[in-house]
Amino acid sequence: MLKKIDAACHLGYDPLHEVGVDRPRLTETLDRNEVEKAVLLPMGEGYIHRFREQNRELDRIVSKSQRFLYFCTVNPWFGESARKELEESFTLRSAAGVAFDTARQGLYIDSPMIDPFIEIAARHEKPVYFFTGIPVFALPLNLANLARRFPEVTFIMGAMGVSDYWGDIIPSFRLCGNLYLETSVNTNVPAVLESFVDEFGDEKILFGTNFPFTDYVMECEKIEKAGISENSMERIFFRNSCELLRLDP
Repeated sequence: MLKKIDAACHLGYDPLHEVGVDRPRLTETLDRNEVEKAVLLPMGEGYIHRFREQNRELDRIVSKSQRFLYFCTVNPWFGESARKELEESFTLRSAAGVAFDTARQGLYIDSPMIDPFIEIAARHEKPVYFFTGIPVFALPLNLANLARRFPEVTFIMGAMGVSDYWGDIIPSFRLCGNLYLETSVNTNVPAVLESFVDEFGDEKILFGTNFPFTDYVMECEKIEKAGISENSMERIFFRNSCELLRLDP
């Protein structure tokens, strides 16, 4: 089995979807699937009004285990206090990037309200993750539009536009060269990945699961069944995340 880094998973509980996972179950799941490291993303109310508390909780978890990294979040509607929180997440704490779920937060991915937060990420050379595929606020082409405004920033297209917007993936990547594709949630991965690799190569694809909202085994198998080479699978499962997050392989 190939070594893996999960570029998008969660720890905790989302009361809106009534889905959660505790530390022992997450650890057991990672062990069973030979996942060496995992990037913890915010969850549920953390994207809305509890971002400060959740950022500190994720930072506490990461400080006690080298197996985890985390992406912080802030809600742009909180203005200056959110900008301060993001700065502190990069300077006083150990956030490896920042994540947004604009469908939950109630603004478009390419809204001008996002720009000050992308500028902060740019100064700190941190990647920016967006959950995509939820109309009308979180669509792949909106992310491409934002990425074109900030060519110096690395953006991650989380969840591959989910299943309804997989047809926008390749057009989005044709518009800009600073996007990465994260493979979770979208059930069309086997249909998309081979043609994506043929056109863009395999260096900009990250294995992610969005567990516990998904089935972990299925998230692995849909890459394994995508008709790509063993070397490409090794890059997607492991090496690309190492390079993006500056981890020793």
